[in-house]
Amino acid sequence: MQSKALKVSILASACVLVILAYTKGVEAQPEPQTDAKVLDHSDQAGEAAGHAESEADVALKKRYSPYAGKGPAAPPENFGKSAHPTHVFFGDTHNHTTNSGDGFMGGDRLTPEQAYRFARGEEVVSSTGIPLRLSRPMDFLVVADHAEGMGLMMQVLEGNPAFMADPILARWQKAMIAGGAEAASTQNEVTSRQAQGTLPPPIKDPKVVGPIMTSVWKDYTATAEKFNDPGRFTAMIGYEWTSVPGGNNLHRNILFRDGKEKADQIFPFSSWNSEDPEKLWEWMAKYEAKTGGKMLAIAHNANLSNGRMFEPVTHAGALFSKDYAERRARFEVLQEMMQT
Repeated sequence: MQSKALKVSILASACVLVILAYTKGVEAQPEPQTDAKVLDHSDQAGEAAGHAESEADVALKKRYSPYAGKGPAAPPENFGKSAHPTHVFFGDTHNHTTNSGDGFMGGDRLTPEQAYRFARGEEVVSSTGIPLRLSRPMDFLVVADHAEGMGLMMQVLEGNPAFMADPILARWQKAMIAGGAEAASTQNEVTSRQAQGTLPPPIKDPKVVGPIMTSVWKDYTATAEKFNDPGRFTAMIGYEWTSVPGGNNLHRNILFRDGKEKADQIFPFSSWNSEDPEKLWEWMAKYEAKTGGKMLAIAHNANLSNGRMFEPVTHAGALFSKDYAERRARFEVLQEMMQT
């Protein structure tokens, strides 16, 4: 599976990527007099320039479709082969499923497979039991579950013995079973503890959670492989790096331009490894060197960073160096503008 490169200017929500065309408003003009002469705009342009235009110039100006005279539209398999792509794609670069701890504790029970089916235009039943279907299918979807604790809250709910010995995790299990306000309050607690670095020890113990999260990751990449349909629907492999130093969002959505074979050679680098974006870029560079693959990071939810996403110093407080600027420009060519 090879995901197509998307070379487009974007205005992206965390949940939806939309391409907008901006049209400048024109003030209404008075109605022309019935005896007024109607001039061709191309003739006016020629007269204004002080010389007559050629027939070819006039014909060119009268064209309003950039595709006229260019033959039949390119088939889907050729969309990414143009030096200057002109196709606009609609999709989602930040979709959470049952594998994300915050979403799961908030009641999300939809799996990556159901997310892909929904994005392709199929009808699914929501976590609240409501049948849902998009008005038009998406062209691509990135299931970007949090790398931190990927798939673990399902284990807490199911009473994994390795977790139930911890009183906080046992309390969280009871809250999820109870549902309602109790579950909502616990969801906020989970988010706060992640931001403050105070999650219960078993959740971050590699010996306990490593095998679980690795299994969840490989199941997810297999699902993406299953639903990827080159030229029709792109199931991009990805995840969210959830750095929150001091409670300030430095989140990035990490996208793979590769399939399961390469993505399975690693496990996602998370903020539990480091909250420093430079360490993330180092890991991305190592992935590319090891696999021959390609990665992209999209800065996400910068509005909750208290300015830290764009501060003029590094995570460590040093002034930018040429190397820092080049690496950031290399891996972070897109910036999310809005989340809904």
